[in-house]
Amino acid sequence: ASTQTHNFTLDCDDGCRFFVNGKLVIDQWKTTSVGSPKFALVTLSGNTNHTWSLEFFESTLISGLLLNPSGPFANSRACMY
Repeated sequence: ASTQTHNFTLDCDDGCRFFVNGKLVIDQWKTTSVGSPKFALVTLSGNTNHTWSLEFFESTLISGLLLNPSGPFANSRACMY
């Protein structure tokens, strides 16, 4: 199986963390607002299952979250506002 690099973009209001295969790859665990995205380049093997998890918290009023994976194996977009 080939390996490819994927770019994950995560933007949130307020705090968020993103893990791939149990490894923390984006850590924005502080009060922030949408419009300050964080990026992570992650190398993944093809023909292999990978796990990801997302943690999120809202401090006050408006919440927002956008996770955008891109790369040769990425075929989905998770979005929540």
